[in-house]
Amino acid sequence: MADPVTAQSEAPLTEEKFFDDRLSFWGSVTSATMKVAASVLFFCAWLWWCAFAGFGFLHVLVLPVVVGAIFVLL
Repeated sequence: MADPVTAQSEAPLTEEKFFDDRLSFWGSVTSATMKVAASVLFFCAWLWWCAFAGFGFLHVLVLPVVVGAIFVLL
C-alpha cells in the first residue's frame, strides 16, 4: 500500500509568516477597493462634465462604462 499523503507544509507556520500572509491579503483587498472607488469617482466626474457640456446618451453612459472597465482591469 502507498503511504498516505499528509497536508503538512515543509516549514512550520510562524507568527511572521502568518502576519505577512494577512498583510498580503488585506493589501490585495485594499488595492481592489481603491480601483473600484477611483472608477466610480471617474464615472461621476464624467457624468457631471457631460451634463454641463450637453453630450448625448452615447457619450454619457456607454463611453465612461468602457473606460471605467478598462481602468478597473489595469
